[in-house]
Amino acid sequence: MAGPTANMPVTLDRAEILRRLDHAAGIAAVRESLVANTAGEVQQPQVVCMGFGATNGDCHMKCAGTTTI
Repeated sequence: MAGPTANMPVTLDRAEILRRLDHAAGIAAVRESLVANTAGEVQQPQVVCMGFGATNGDCHMKCAGTTTI
């Protein structure tokens, strides 16, 4: 089977996510985002939530962007 393409989602299991996770980079990114939010440099729309009753699941989409480039 061929590798993933731009039109195909990549599915990662827990072990693969943990293998790829860079804790230091994640902590630095969260810190940077909190500082930017506190400084009023972030636009953060409402969270979009979708429920999937048949499978007892849900999806929460959160997005934000900086006000300066």
